[in-house]
Amino acid sequence: MPACLRIGECLVFPADNRLHRSERRLKLEPKVMALLVHLADHAGHTVSREALFRALWPSLVVSDDTLTQVVIKLRKALADIAIRPDSRTQRSRGIGI
Repeated sequence: MPACLRIGECLVFPADNRLHRSERRLKLEPKVMALLVHLADHAGHTVSREALFRALWPSLVVSDDTLTQVVIKLRKALADIAIRPDSRTQRSRGIGI
């Protein structure tokens, strides 16, 4: 995992599950951070739900709702820190930023 990522004006610190933008600081749940990092690693591409399940829960079987809740938390966190990446959900395909 990289020490720090930049998404627009936001600095992302995966090891600490933190986002910084100007004076704003936000702590993310570990799975939410893992989703953000995975999507950033695949920026510009749509990542299938199946690929996200494999990346975030490699040895567990979880429901679609579990992934949906993590996506919702990520979108809320990004909105709270005033980051609006070009995130998109493509029905039956996946999600990307």
